[in-house]
Amino acid sequence: MIELGLQFYFQNKTLNKYLQLNNDVVEFYETYHNKLHHLKYFEGHDSNYNDHKTDLLFKTIYDKELPETLLFQGDSWADQINHAEGVDLLLKQFGADNNLNVINAGIPSFAPSPMTVQLQVLRQDFNFKPTYVAAIIDQTDVGDELCRYASKLEKEANGHLIAVKPENIYSKEIFSTQRYLENQKIMRQDALGLTRLYHMLALRLDIREHKQKKRCGWNEIIRPIAKDISEEETRAFQETIQGYIDEVFAGNEVKHLFLISHPHRGHLDVFKDENYKNYTKALYESVVQSHEYSDKITLIDFSENFQQRYSSFNINEIFREDDRASHLSNTAYLKIFMPEILQNITNELSDE
Repeated sequence: MIELGLQFYFQNKTLNKYLQLNNDVVEFYETYHNKLHHLKYFEGHDSNYNDHKTDLLFKTIYDKELPETLLFQGDSWADQINHAEGVDLLLKQFGADNNLNVINAGIPSFAPSPMTVQLQVLRQDFNFKPTYVAAIIDQTDVGDELCRYASKLEKEANGHLIAVKPENIYSKEIFSTQRYLENQKIMRQDALGLTRLYHMLALRLDIREHKQKKRCGWNEIIRPIAKDISEEETRAFQETIQGYIDEVFAGNEVKHLFLISHPHRGHLDVFKDENYKNYTKALYESVVQSHEYSDKITLIDFSENFQQRYSSFNINEIFREDDRASHLSNTAYLKIFMPEILQNITNELSDE
């Protein structure tokens, strides 16, 4: 009876969250998280991915098989394109008006290093040939690079970045999915229910015995911006920006790169209790200015003329309420942030 009950559980998609995703979706995630550290949030119960597994890596906004493509990259600030009401319609109209395919490859907590490898993957495995790249470099990217990714970089002998390795199975980091993937393998074994139960319990005990302390909590992620950053850390972050720009222009099809920065609450005088010391753009601007493709790079900085840009908004309407990462409200994103980016792209298109 016990074996029958276990077999029923292990084969029932309603009871067992590990079966709600198709095998090819799980394999897709495992393949690319080994190169990119993580993909979109992978809760194990979002069956929408069964029909659109590539949404874990990128989302097509507008695609008419046109010769030119606009690609967005970045962290949750870029991923917000997929969630802020009306933004997808805005981008579809922009694509139609300017004869551009529009793709969004934003993934939460991405930073220049995983973005670099992601661009390689999009070109090599999906035949992407972006003409314009809009990359949102968030303030948290510095801490993500220094804490989350620095020890995970896999490079060739010549220093060329080829992977950002995922967290190990004992990690307590937010994007540690190895435990879930191991449970997936156990659940899908062609074995007795008791055998699978034993393997699951053994895995749980092993993880409990060897679990690691969390490395990259919020305080460590925001520390280089909110407090102090050393010269060595600054150089390390600049190297990731340099590598990303090099990768963008490794494809001869890219005509222009837009690097976008936006202040957090702590950068604004009105929030004096936070008083952030550093700003991402100031850390990488010199890299852009000295790059051989500097004439093909536009810096879009929302700290410039901030009050004028958001003159129609109350300060508390700009950012999400009680969001320590200072993400924009959906209204600010739709009405100010994205239109400003698209206007810069339009200006570049008209100059060609």
